[in-house]
Amino acid sequence: MAEPDGSVHVSADKQCSKKRSGKFCCAGGCTNTHLDGVSLHAFPSELKRPAIRKKWIKFIRDEQVNFTAPTRSQYICERHFTPECYPRKYALLESMGKKEEIKRKDLNADAVPTIHTLPRKTSKALRFLEQMNVKAITSRTYFNHQQAILYPSILGVWRVYQSKYFQTMRSNNMPICIGGDGRCDTPGHSAKYCSYTILDVNYMVVADIQLIQSNEVKSSCHMEKEGLVRCIGKLKEQGLEVGELVTDRHPQITKFVREEMPNTKHFFDVWHVSKGLKKKLVKISSLKDCASLQPWIQSITNHLYWVPVSTPSGEEDVIVEKWLSLLNHITNKHDHSGPKFPKCLHGPIPDDRQRQWLDPSSKVFVELEKCIGSTRVKNDIKKLSPGPQTAALEGFHSVLNHFAPKMIGFSYEGMLSRLILAALHFNENMQRPQAETKEGKKRFSVVFPKVKAGDYSLKEVKVPCTYDYVRTLKAETLKVAAKTGDDVVEMPKVPAPLSSSFIHPDKSMAISSFQSRYTCKLFV
Repeated sequence: MAEPDGSVHVSADKQCSKKRSGKFCCAGGCTNTHLDGVSLHAFPSELKRPAIRKKWIKFIRDEQVNFTAPTRSQYICERHFTPECYPRKYALLESMGKKEEIKRKDLNADAVPTIHTLPRKTSKALRFLEQMNVKAITSRTYFNHQQAILYPSILGVWRVYQSKYFQTMRSNNMPICIGGDGRCDTPGHSAKYCSYTILDVNYMVVADIQLIQSNEVKSSCHMEKEGLVRCIGKLKEQGLEVGELVTDRHPQITKFVREEMPNTKHFFDVWHVSKGLKKKLVKISSLKDCASLQPWIQSITNHLYWVPVSTPSGEEDVIVEKWLSLLNHITNKHDHSGPKFPKCLHGPIPDDRQRQWLDPSSKVFVELEKCIGSTRVKNDIKKLSPGPQTAALEGFHSVLNHFAPKMIGFSYEGMLSRLILAALHFNENMQRPQAETKEGKKRFSVVFPKVKAGDYSLKEVKVPCTYDYVRTLKAETLKVAAKTGDDVVEMPKVPAPLSSSFIHPDKSMAISSFQSRYTCKLFV
């Protein structure tokens, strides 16, 4: 329906029955037509309202520099006008729930569009401002500022932080103890990025982060090892020596440390080994005639933690004998044949215990013996860390999920900047004290982790986080914005896109050869 001011409005119940016409909104980032349930307003006449027409054209040119004059099919939809541009009767009808009664929607004679529509792929924050009718910069301007100011500011703050840490460690003149772990941006073997983080387990601070793109190595399976190599290279550049390294059981990393870092003690994190062992035990307990192993699973994993902690000297023979003593204990035999660990250290066991001992000739015991007595398990047990673990790194990865969710894809520089922000936040808040009640009692909360399948855990409640690093970032941002040329922090080289190694066809030929499977003719 044509309006007196040249607008077009179609009710919602008639939208689906009408075909899309040639009239559309020509504002930047907007392609609304009358089928989108909005009014389309024609440009004011050049003869009757030339001053208003110039303002409309200027509004379009803010986003489209080459725009000169509208064509016969170019309009501006109602989403670019504020409520004040319309008579008040429309707002009153909408407030009374009578929006459907609005058959005609006319603009005021002096109405001028002022709301720029943002592209659909822009950030949530800019879309939020759009819906609140708050004027903001466009997404293109935001990304330009991000590239030229925000990224260098974040990297500059991180480099200053790292330099202070490295200087402190060099002044100690002692080998450092670090934990390392990788985190891929997507699960499985199709990850694009892998971030490798090393944590100083004595000071509980993230010392370095390296970001690897999958086409920088042979495949995504090699990214974690490459991340460790780069982290170790960074420490060597700063004149630091790694005395102890705690990681998971990654075979490539194990080989690298064994061959390239002979003076470094390499340990495995107990939690990673325990997680893999528990999966095997649960699988055994699900076999026929093996259900009696189920009550022992938690005790076996507890024993795994006790073995390295009770052997701080790291004697491999003692560690192995303590571990294999489990096979005797689980059958109610507490004297062992090994000279290093001849008997169990626990006290008398009550006779009225509910858990049943296993029969050495039973199927479940044979399967258990194969599992915990295998060569690989015994080799892994020898390298379990008696002290430092990588649990804090798992906590850092949880923080990182807030800054760089795996469900969202980021550019290389965007991912690197988010990694740095997460590290700055983690380092500032890692060692927060536990919160207390008004009576001075320590606060705890009861949580039910999914992994415990209904069982609960007790968790300390910490004091609220602080954000002092944000003030530092703001100050650095202002400095970078004022700098020009060589004064700006140089960003690291961005790897080539993953598609750079693919064969790129000619676009016109690809379009001409395209054929849908639903429209192709079948020949018999």
